[in-house]
Amino acid sequence: MQIARARIFGDDGQFEDTLAVCDTGSTQTWMDEDFLEKLELRGEPVSLNVTGIHGTQITTCRAVQATNGPTNCMQDKGKLLTIHSQKNLEIGTSSYNVQEMKEKYPYLKCVGFTQIDLKKFAIFLGQNAYELIRPVEYKYGGENKPWAIKLPLGWTVTGPVPINQLKLSAACHVANDDDMKLAEVVRKWWDMESYGTFTVADKRIKEDKLASEILNLTIKFNGERYEVGLLWNGEQAALSNNFSSALGQLRGLQRRLQTNELLKVKYTETINSDLSKGYISILSSSDLAATINQQVWYVPHHPVFNPHKPDKVRRVGNAASKFRGTSFNDMLLAGPDLLASLMGILARFRENRYALSADIEEMFLRRNVLTLNRLHIEEMC
Repeated sequence: MQIARARIFGDDGQFEDTLAVCDTGSTQTWMDEDFLEKLELRGEPVSLNVTGIHGTQITTCRAVQATNGPTNCMQDKGKLLTIHSQKNLEIGTSSYNVQEMKEKYPYLKCVGFTQIDLKKFAIFLGQNAYELIRPVEYKYGGENKPWAIKLPLGWTVTGPVPINQLKLSAACHVANDDDMKLAEVVRKWWDMESYGTFTVADKRIKEDKLASEILNLTIKFNGERYEVGLLWNGEQAALSNNFSSALGQLRGLQRRLQTNELLKVKYTETINSDLSKGYISILSSSDLAATINQQVWYVPHHPVFNPHKPDKVRRVGNAASKFRGTSFNDMLLAGPDLLASLMGILARFRENRYALSADIEEMFLRRNVLTLNRLHIEEMC
């Protein structure tokens, strides 16, 4: 593992120097959340699939843009990177006396620091920072000896570390087969004794908790409406531009409307109504040109009728429509069940003299999608 000193710049030109782990095994660059706050870096919440030795899990973090470079560089000479935040980012508590290593191995004198304390690093530089962490020169003292590696960030030491530099600690727990059987019997006994006396406070699955975190992080009131981010499940990179599929469905809808003039008029009214209320907007040629290098998904739409309201036509977006085996819905979390329990509602009817019921008209259309997510979804009309 290579550790070098790096300089990270904030949005206003302020900077901090810190230890950086140069990890070519990581596809992304990660920064400790506290360090990110120290630099006053702001970004949008995202969800990612993170794979490590313990498997794959979905994590919610912030994605920010920050300039990185050697500790002697100016901001305009550094490299702008996308960095993801992580709370309590750590790799261990060991420390290494580099000065003693340099005295023992003279070829390490090119290394610019005297000590490495793993508790003091704040950033993982991954493959998207390879320009800063690629090896350009090395010095080798022989088998089972440390290497001096020159990176664009400066010289660092890596390879086999003398055993006296490590602060080792170990814990060992031993149990024989009889102990394990006895423990299992005791556990089952306590399970029976406590049956029905406690409940789990939060039964939502991991994905529901992630969805709640995204909602809490992204929801805001813009002065006119509430805005909220899309509940990405971390798989949105698999989205392909489905223009050809959506265009085919649009032409099918046009043929259907041509054969039913009344339906065509009512369907056009739904579009004009949503335009007047600001629920949807018409993209200009420049708006479309700006999405050339971005992920875009066209949501097909079609009319839906309610047998109890035969004169009313609703325009519904088909987010379940698949293209190359993937739909827009496949990229989103289902979200937690926020409906109040029926038993709770019935019980509260007995608490007071009067009960009120209300409905928010066009509720889902009244909330905005965050600007960051908006160009992901377009209706083709």
